[in-house]
Amino acid sequence: SNPILPVKLQSIAAVNENTLEIAFDRDIKDADVGSLAATILKDNGANVSMSGWSKYVVRKPGTKRIVAVQFRTGTDSNPSLFDPGHVYTARVTGVSSLISRDGANESAFAGTIAANEAPYAKQVIVLNRTTIKVVFSEPVKNVNEPYFVMKEQGGDAVGISHDELNNTGAVVTEVTLKLSKDMTPGQVYVLTFKPGITDAAGFNGWKTKNGNEDISLLFTGV
Repeated sequence: SNPILPVKLQSIAAVNENTLEIAFDRDIKDADVGSLAATILKDNGANVSMSGWSKYVVRKPGTKRIVAVQFRTGTDSNPSLFDPGHVYTARVTGVSSLISRDGANESAFAGTIAANEAPYAKQVIVLNRTTIKVVFSEPVKNVNEPYFVMKEQGGDAVGISHDELNNTGAVVTEVTLKLSKDMTPGQVYVLTFKPGITDAAGFNGWKTKNGNEDISLLFTGV
């Protein structure tokens, strides 16, 4: 029989004000990702209460050894939890065969000035006369065609018939939109956005404006 190999916690780091990356010395299973818990024990030596906190845990893309844990509190979907100038201690549990003897599943990490920025649409790729692809700044969900508004620059609206994802629960980095009519070659089009799409955790809505101005992406029909 194959022996069960122990898992060792390698590091904990705050990648932004409410998200940690936790690294292990070998791959962990999907079930371990689902059951992983990160408990914040100390903030500059003082005890931390996590009452009312909730979390979203996901693998870091491209690796099976690192997970990201995003937190929110009961009153704030995007709280400042890991402040610069502070040193925190956290304990990781829920991972099978994780070594915990002598505090091996605990680690200190520093706070950060990095904000957890809201996701946004960053690029439009024209695939053909009736199809465009929208690329997001980070993984998102609740994607649905009513949250996209397209029109000719200085002209008429262009209907979007459907999104090819057709799954608001899916976490994606892009979506393909089918148009209700052909684009005109050489015509400049403008895509703007409505609230409704969220980050992968579902904690924060995406960014649709810069100040009072709509975020708009321009592209040319083919």
